[in-house]
Amino acid sequence: MTAQNENTTLKASLETYLAKVEGRLHAFIKETHQGRPAVSCLWNESPSKTLKDVVYVGAVGFDALTVVRATNKSMKASEQVVGMLIEMYENQHKREVGQEVEF
Repeated sequence: MTAQNENTTLKASLETYLAKVEGRLHAFIKETHQGRPAVSCLWNESPSKTLKDVVYVGAVGFDALTVVRATNKSMKASEQVVGMLIEMYENQHKREVGQEVEF
């Protein structure tokens, strides 16, 4: 996949998820998914239902952390919000939110 195709696919994936979680508390995290860098979305459906989906899995070397930080910053999602969503997810699902998580 060329860099331009990757950027187009990433942008489309992010736009799809932003529409999906509009009006809900949400944020993005970087994780490792099947050995590759990934951008995932955490969102709160209700006080007792926090969900996560992998939005985009990049090629080896893809800088998912930069994407996550820029996207969260543009949405004004603070580190405290991301941390709270991670904690809620882990408490509800009784497992870690992902591998090698950063935000």
